[in-house]
Amino acid sequence: MSSPIALLRKAFSLLRSGAFDTDSEQGRADERYRRALLAMLANAGNKALALAVMVLSVSLTAPYLGPDRLGAWMLISSLSFVLAFLGLGVGNALTNQVAFAHAQRSSASLSKLVSGGLGFMALIALVAGTLLQLVLHYLPWDLVLRSANKLLVEETRNAAAVFGLFFAIGIFNSALNGIFAGLQKSYLAHASAAAGSVLALIGLGLAAISLSACVTVFPKTKPAQLYHLGLEAEGGPQAASGAGVSVLQGAIQFNREVAGDRLLTRQGNQAAYVAQARWTMPATLLFEESLAKAFMRGTGDARLISPKDPVSAKLVLRLDVRALEIRYGEGSRRSPVAVVNLSGLLADADQRTLVSQSVFDCQVPAKSNRVQSLVTALNEALSDCQGQVVKWTDQSAAGFAKPKG
Repeated sequence: MSSPIALLRKAFSLLRSGAFDTDSEQGRADERYRRALLAMLANAGNKALALAVMVLSVSLTAPYLGPDRLGAWMLISSLSFVLAFLGLGVGNALTNQVAFAHAQRSSASLSKLVSGGLGFMALIALVAGTLLQLVLHYLPWDLVLRSANKLLVEETRNAAAVFGLFFAIGIFNSALNGIFAGLQKSYLAHASAAAGSVLALIGLGLAAISLSACVTVFPKTKPAQLYHLGLEAEGGPQAASGAGVSVLQGAIQFNREVAGDRLLTRQGNQAAYVAQARWTMPATLLFEESLAKAFMRGTGDARLISPKDPVSAKLVLRLDVRALEIRYGEGSRRSPVAVVNLSGLLADADQRTLVSQSVFDCQVPAKSNRVQSLVTALNEALSDCQGQVVKWTDQSAAGFAKPKG
């Protein structure tokens, strides 16, 4: 039995750029071992680089994406392992057939196998990719993600469509990997994948440098100032004791232009975002947090619950955020006004009938045109509207709290 030192010496002797002489039996054996060793090293390097790309991409993008979008990204990424069966094992079968034809040194059979295998795999990739795109497009992502955030659901659906496209390309690429493996040149496939990982690392590095350069390299570029949307929780009156009436927070629809993290202003038919000003999170998430705090400060019968709570609801609350913006009058002397407009609908959760619906319009003039004053006015208008929503819900829930005679 060979010692480890002898095996290492043998391995180092096989590491050479040129091929061995395949005219002799020993030369053919050494060439097979050389290619196997190169494939092993290239595969190890490729896996290490792919791991580095995954770790760095998560660490760099997690603070920007937030927990919801990061979770959606992880969900889509895991689909590549679940859908691996769509390749139908053609790549492995192609490897065996190509290896046999290569060993027989039959150029005609090898050419026929390669062209036919690639054509058949292209057909599989086309059919599987089309079906996958249809499934991912019509999949109820709001139920999968258990989120009523319309913007998050739309972004996830678009990301899934991109995933479906690249997954179909990967199915065809598996045929190329199978051919290289059959020719005992899988190290070329691993090396090309490793080169792609290197390019990905370079792209991540450039993205990180560009993001940091926005603040440090160019001092004239001001970083965005973050502001909080919604009043902070205060030690006010708490909900009355007792079970109360559970109200399920249903879908909260947002106009797309105000669903993100930017502060919208409007003057007549013109709209613009406030420069270098951002919400701490997307407005959809901050609105939901502020609404939950408003119900916690309420003194009526309504108890707001989420779909994740293991409690049956008697009412379902749906809100449509039509306006969440700063409006300017036509005259330059007129003060800007913070405008929040909501439409609400309450439905009986058991009977699935309409209980009540209402529209809430709140306007608060800003004290000045400074960003902080605009944010303060918008928070006051939002607090006013959400307070009205709580009172309206309490009034509707009062009837459900009383025992039926």
